[in-house]
Amino acid sequence: MVEALDRLFESVCELDLVFHFDQVHFIVDEIIQGGLVIETNVNQIVNNVNEQTLRRKKSQEAPLIPNSSWFSRLKKT
Repeated sequence: MVEALDRLFESVCELDLVFHFDQVHFIVDEIIQGGLVIETNVNQIVNNVNEQTLRRKKSQEAPLIPNSSWFSRLKKT
């Protein structure tokens, strides 16, 4: 787990763990599920965490109302 944290944060320190706790939880979830170690490949763990972080950022950038023309027609009726 320390190696995965070090690759993700490049020289991990305590502040990384505090300010990026969501990514730390992703790493723990990638390694351990249901009390069992399911993944030990550090490259796969880091790739999965980076992919999950990218998806989360994309979902935060998405507009709340994806089709504003539909919403404007709804307001007129």
